[in-house]
Amino acid sequence: MTFPTIPSSHSWTHQFTIGRSTPKRPGWIECLTVGDFSVHLYPEAEIVPVHDSANDRVGLFVGHVIDTDARQVVSGQLTFDPPSSSAAGVADDGALDRAVEDFAYRYGGSWLFLLGAGVNRLYVDCTGSRSVVFSPEQQTAAATTGLLLNDDEYQHAFRSDLYADLGVEDAGWFPGGYTAHRGVHRLLPNHYLSLDTWTTHRHWPVDSIPNLSVEAASQIVSDITLRGSQAIVESGLTLQGLTGGTETRFMLAANRALTDNLSFVTLAGPTAKRDMTLASRVVELTGINHRFLELRQADSQEQTDWLFKAGHCITGNNMVNHPSLAPLSNYDALLGGLGGEVGRAFFWRPTDSTSTKLSAATIAARFGMPQHHDVVDATERWFEPMAAMDPLLVLDLAYLELRLGPWAFAQKYTTSYVNHVYPMVHRQAYEALLGLSAEHKRSSAFITEGIRQSWPELLSVPINEYGDYRDHLEVLAKVTNPRLVATKLRKRLG
Repeated sequence: MTFPTIPSSHSWTHQFTIGRSTPKRPGWIECLTVGDFSVHLYPEAEIVPVHDSANDRVGLFVGHVIDTDARQVVSGQLTFDPPSSSAAGVADDGALDRAVEDFAYRYGGSWLFLLGAGVNRLYVDCTGSRSVVFSPEQQTAAATTGLLLNDDEYQHAFRSDLYADLGVEDAGWFPGGYTAHRGVHRLLPNHYLSLDTWTTHRHWPVDSIPNLSVEAASQIVSDITLRGSQAIVESGLTLQGLTGGTETRFMLAANRALTDNLSFVTLAGPTAKRDMTLASRVVELTGINHRFLELRQADSQEQTDWLFKAGHCITGNNMVNHPSLAPLSNYDALLGGLGGEVGRAFFWRPTDSTSTKLSAATIAARFGMPQHHDVVDATERWFEPMAAMDPLLVLDLAYLELRLGPWAFAQKYTTSYVNHVYPMVHRQAYEALLGLSAEHKRSSAFITEGIRQSWPELLSVPINEYGDYRDHLEVLAKVTNPRLVATKLRKRLG
């Protein structure tokens, strides 16, 4: 693949670099230090400084941080005292992990957390939505690969073999910490990056996940969704997405008390007829303020720019249709439903149980892409420390860490029309979803239970189906599509 030259005016909006040396790309507007590390910030990058009780800077959040307890977006600085080091000068990893979990992961939003104070670690939020890539050779981390490599390096290091074998130009992505470039890796959710060794390490979960009833779990996730959404609504003009699917219906129910302060939006177009039909029925039922967005496709330069900002790690409909969001640029935030799939057995097969025997190859098959030996090897490294875990929990973590993080959020910096916020992305919500029973995960029970608790009338409109002959026509279209059939077979049988 030949990459068009990226103009020097290329926008690095919301992006950053972190390292002991200066970044390779110009255009940064602010530089902050945390211990030995320089954080170069590009336009519109948000920060929350972290100081200890002596008012020395010990860390920094990059991104927007939501205090769901206070129902507000964090501004100003936060206070955190890392655990004291041992006599040998090394902090106890267990105590440190617990302290970071209690401090950083009580917050929602979309962020990374740089901890200095001699610890020198980089964390991402519980789904990796503030995406981070890094180069051990350069000892630098950044938002995207384009900030690590110059144009010649970017083209020379591109893994055309892996890109083609994983079908990235179709529906593939780079799992297991891989990116499209040799020597550049992605920091996975629930792992931290040591900035001393430039290696990654799992920090959560360290214990089993407590079991919860579907009623309790649904209430927890609804409450987190409402609290996070209220913080965003009170900080600026806010939209909420509405499709015909599960999570946006759950969010609508959870945010019932906010609907007078929200506008709702649905993307229109030839492939969105079901979403349009079901959204219209929901609007008629509820009277919410809603509009359809006209589909607008990106031209070749806009697609090139989008792809570069994604590090050539993903393509798809968002690359083609992202200009459709341009009319939303006068809004401050768009609430979306990503995250709820964690409680819906996304990577499970019908025969899976607590006695299912997993391997790196069987997990990689769930990705639905042709298997590549490098991806299987990376999955093996990921799987090895969890081999003794409940296999159903392993599959849920595989979805969260190997699919949702690298697939959804490799796109984090591609457009800046409106800030995307996902209120269900929160440690407390994820713990509740992972603690559901196998039966309730298979049936997506937390969705219907949460709607029943908050706005039961919404269940009168079908979710993800018309409820008539058109559903049979859609099934027929799928079973006659060779690509979709091949993907489904790989997931089920690979």
